[in-house]
Amino acid sequence: MSDVANQNQASPSHATGLSVVVPAVLLAGWMAFLAWLALA
Repeated sequence: MSDVANQNQASPSHATGLSVVVPAVLLAGWMAFLAWLALA
């Protein structure tokens, strides 16, 4: 995790994109997983 944080600090514009996209993708995947469990 520290390596990823260091890379993000080195490129601020890329870091802002990742800090928005990554949690959104993880959240969407988690919600889809919960929905699948509820329906299964």
